[in-house]
Amino acid sequence: MPAPKSPEITCTLCSRKFTDRGIARHLSTCLEKNTSKIANTNSKKEVFLYLNISTGINGDPYWLHVVMDQNATLRVLDNFLRDIWLECCGHLSCFYDGRPFKSKELDMDAKIGHVLKPRQSISYIYDFGSSTALLISARSQHQGKLKNTSGIDLLVRNPDPQILCEKCHKNVAEFVDPEDMLFLCSECLDGTESDQEFLLPVVNSPRCGVCAYEG
Repeated sequence: MPAPKSPEITCTLCSRKFTDRGIARHLSTCLEKNTSKIANTNSKKEVFLYLNISTGINGDPYWLHVVMDQNATLRVLDNFLRDIWLECCGHLSCFYDGRPFKSKELDMDAKIGHVLKPRQSISYIYDFGSSTALLISARSQHQGKLKNTSGIDLLVRNPDPQILCEKCHKNVAEFVDPEDMLFLCSECLDGTESDQEFLLPVVNSPRCGVCAYEG
């Protein structure tokens, strides 16, 4: 897959702009300064985690930065990932306390704060056929209970990939042929051997071009 470009990303907490690497370094500090924007800080017993979720296992350039109440369950995270990135055909999924398939499976009803601490990671698989593997890393923890009643909230995500058409090499691709992962713009669809009925849209997800995922 061609590497997407990386435009500047706006921090949702302070509105400053950063590169994709810079935003990760910035958020832990920014969360300390701006906790009240996303969490109720009245209770000193409540804690939430700042998580980085990425396709680092597969090397693809998709990532999310989220915050999650320590008492929210892995099932909450599973549903969040399905909604924002993954769900296509109701595939099975699983969390692991280490490398996928080579470590202990985690209970979906386990609380995130019980299985993940700052500077620790767990992994996740969606779909045991055409699998999407994710790495979930805890960057830091902060006092407060999230205002989002679901127990999880998105801070920032990678920008929409600007993948160039692999035929003309000048226009941004709008479609992908899932059979050979060929990225094409609308101008280059005519004359290709791809069956246009089965083309998928280019979407901001590691499931782009996989199974029947359309975003």
